[in-house]
This record gives sequence, C-alpha cells and structure tokens, in this order.
Amino acid sequence: MKNILTPCCVFLFILFSLVPARAHDTSNRIKIPLDKDILAIDDIAYFIESHVHRQFYNDRYEQAEKRFYVDSFTRIEQLGDRADILFKTLDVKTNNTFDDRITIHRMENGKWVLKTRDKTLEMYTYVTKFSYYYKTYILPLAAVGLVLAGLEMIFLRLKNRKKKISYTPLKKGN
Repeated sequence: MKNILTPCCVFLFILFSLVPARAHDTSNRIKIPLDKDILAIDDIAYFIESHVHRQFYNDRYEQAEKRFYVDSFTRIEQLGDRADILFKTLDVKTNNTFDDRITIHRMENGKWVLKTRDKTLEMYTYVTKFSYYYKTYILPLAAVGLVLAGLEMIFLRLKNRKKKISYTPLKKGN
C-alpha cells in the first residue's frame, strides 16, 4: 500500500504545482471604470489589492512598495456615495497582519474614486468579456429591436385598418 501511495502523492503534487493560480486572473477579462451602485468585494478587490501592494503605505513606511499585501477583505460599509473598505493587511517584512481601511467616494458621473493627498485615483474593476459585450452591445441592440418590432406592429395595424374588408350580408330567401 505504501508503494502506491508515494507515487500518487508525487503525481498530485506535480500536477497541482503545474496548474497556475487563477483566483485573480485577468486573461479573459476587460478593465473598466468602477461605476456600480452597490459595491461587492469582487468589484473592488483588483484595485485595492494593487493599490495596497504598490502605493498605500508609501508615506507611512520606508521601502513600503511590494512589502504589503491584502490578506483578506473584512467587509464594505457603504453609505450613499461613500464606502469604507475594511481589510487585513499582511506585512511581509514582519510577517504580521493588521486591520486597515480605505475610504472611497462616488463622483457625480457615477464612478468611484480614491482621494489621496496628492491626487484622485479613478477606481477600476475587471469584468468578463462576455458580460461586458452583452451589456455594451447586445442589450442595447435588443432594446432597439424591441422598439422597431413595436413600431412595425403599430404600422401594420394602421395599414390593415385602412384596408377594411367590406362584406355584404346575405339576404334571406335568395
């Protein structure tokens, strides 16, 4: 039994180590501005993880770039046009985690931004190509098709009304 178990474990280890991680794979996705009404963790994760890893702690710690990672998202507290994103940060240098938050705001155009001391960063998210093309092209075309079908029905009814079929009732006794 031991002779069979070892090769199986080695095979599974090799198999899973060759399969790339696909949790935040953007290969089949399109980057778009974040403009959703109600935010979810999946909507903000791409932007927040990148921002924490590259910029968020630069003014608080020396050599902060690529030192910090988002360990996990705790929750989003959204109140109207403002949202607090709460998360746990992993400090690779000390191997400790700590709680932190980022506050974002919704602009008048509906897009979410992160305001820093220096600038305003427009937030983005990634969506699947299918959902992007569906919302951008297929739904509007379907709406136009529906309107055209409705107009055609109205046109045909008006046309048939003008062509009233006249008939004469049969006389009794003939």
